[in-house]
Amino acid sequence: MKKKITWILILAVAFTLFMPAGQLPKVKAAEEFQEEITGQLKPFGKVIGTEGIASYARSAASYKNCYGEQLDEEAKGLYDAMVKQYVTAKGIGDVTYTFNTPFRLDSAKEFEQVKEDDNYQMMMEEIGEIAQSAGDAFEYDHPEVFWLYQVSYNVKISGQRKPTGCSVKIDSITIRPGELYSGASGKIAAYEEGVQRAMEEIKNNCVNINDRYELIKSIHTYVCEKASYYKGTTTKKIYTTEPLLLGNGQVVCEGYAKTIKVLCDRFEIPCACVSGVVYPGTSRADGHMWNAVKMNNGKWYLIDATWNDQPQGIQDTYFLAGKNSKGFEGTYIKDERLERADFSGTGAKVFVYPILNNSKYVYTKEDSYTPYTRTAKATAVYTKKGTKKVKLELCAAAKQKVNQYDTVKGSTGNGKYSYYILYNRKASKCKIVKARQSDFKVVKVSKALSLGEGIDMTYNADKKRLVVLNGQKASKRLYVVRPDTLKIESSETVNIPSTIKGAKKTDLKAINGFSGIAYNASKKQYVLHLKNSSNVLLLNKNRKPVKYVTLSKKNPYKDQGIEVAANYILIGQSPKKKSQVYNIISVYDWSGQYVGMLRVKKGEELKSVYKSGSSYYAAFYKIYYKKKKLMREDYVYKLSKMQIIP
Repeated sequence: MKKKITWILILAVAFTLFMPAGQLPKVKAAEEFQEEITGQLKPFGKVIGTEGIASYARSAASYKNCYGEQLDEEAKGLYDAMVKQYVTAKGIGDVTYTFNTPFRLDSAKEFEQVKEDDNYQMMMEEIGEIAQSAGDAFEYDHPEVFWLYQVSYNVKISGQRKPTGCSVKIDSITIRPGELYSGASGKIAAYEEGVQRAMEEIKNNCVNINDRYELIKSIHTYVCEKASYYKGTTTKKIYTTEPLLLGNGQVVCEGYAKTIKVLCDRFEIPCACVSGVVYPGTSRADGHMWNAVKMNNGKWYLIDATWNDQPQGIQDTYFLAGKNSKGFEGTYIKDERLERADFSGTGAKVFVYPILNNSKYVYTKEDSYTPYTRTAKATAVYTKKGTKKVKLELCAAAKQKVNQYDTVKGSTGNGKYSYYILYNRKASKCKIVKARQSDFKVVKVSKALSLGEGIDMTYNADKKRLVVLNGQKASKRLYVVRPDTLKIESSETVNIPSTIKGAKKTDLKAINGFSGIAYNASKKQYVLHLKNSSNVLLLNKNRKPVKYVTLSKKNPYKDQGIEVAANYILIGQSPKKKSQVYNIISVYDWSGQYVGMLRVKKGEELKSVYKSGSSYYAAFYKIYYKKKKLMREDYVYKLSKMQIIP
């Protein structure tokens, strides 16, 4: 039932000795780092006997969003580099991560003797544990990377021979991916299409996709109906998500649990893969994998789709169960199974699972959110100017002058590039700035475009087009712009019909323009935030109004641009009063229910918020006087700690 993916840890040691004896060698130019370790490294601690360590007794605060968040600094850096390559970019090549602090060892011994030294061995062991723990977390957090199987890592050691001994330094580590089978990585696009088909079927089986219980129930049903438990000769595919989303559906427990995880992630439902032992301490003890999911009440529950998928039909015994719920044989869940905290059994890292609620989830349609107030971290985006790194200021980077195209408005991204609207008040025209997301270098600036105020902008991933919203007066005009040429391709007016689902006649008459636009690829819908209103209008993929959504609460701030996620609508807002210190992002679900508020930054005015790839960004505007001269500046910040899920 449980088969552990082995991470092959291969250490490639390269040390070149070429200077005459007794002569001091020249040190080759090396990459500069903020700091470096000198002296000996202490052993990296191991946990012994991790089989079946239970997480129930651990702190609930220890599990946050994913297992990657539990890693130490260097392992987390390597994990993030893997996510960027294999998840965000959907790449298949090597990943090189440069350590924040290089590993260094100085010794009075010759290098060949140093390799037998305890300090050297401990340094190698620590690097191996960094690679292993990052790999363990990645495997459990990102089962959508189905093709990744035997992974090796490589480190290069630079050294220097001295009359008194030698010194060695390790600056980076390279992950080298292996394939599940030959050609597996070539199926990424087909796999993604399979995920989209699954999501469409799941949504079609939901009466209310904004009801988390109903959505999870639909995911669980989909997996159980598509899966068949494999009992034949062992094949590597059965431990992955490929058969359920791309193949014949034949899997074992890992395939069930990992597919639940992939689909919950796509619908932004907090979910974790959990592995361990069922019937511990008995002759029937066996490895197994299941899931923990988080409901709107903030509590975690167990889902075991493998065991619920029975010949007589889909059961609900292990659907949103608590630790004191009883299983098939009348045994409490907490006694029936025990989690394994060391995923790979290597001792590299002991992880903490979410803590299950005591009792089974009780569904009520009135299960509401407890609105939160949280703080997101805004970190300035930097780019290069010559050989120097400088804070990205859009107006200067786009070579625009103050009092011309100097005010940032809408912004959006597609994972590879970010796009920003710079507005010219006098001309009532805009220019679109295109920046490469890897280094935020401006690669193209459009000519002056007649977009009105260009108050917000979104990227339609299906059509691969930018859609710009004219925010002037009562305008309902949209412009379609090619992202390669940055030229207007077409324009249209959003016509408001006499009747729209969810709207009264007075609601429709009150529509006098829009203040924000965003497109959600999974729902194939646009969201338009109505100007001077607490409500939003949903458009289909052809930009025709299909639904009017009344927001349950409006924070008394100035509306700016909006963004959407699978289950949430994010409305950027800036202060109206001096007493309002922070810019904020108000969060709603798609039914209009208020979820909470994220405080973002103070001192500059938030103009737009957008998601590009897996990261959120925001554009800010700053106005001040310098020697009695009016100055305007536009900055971009990367947002972290974006905990939008209740």
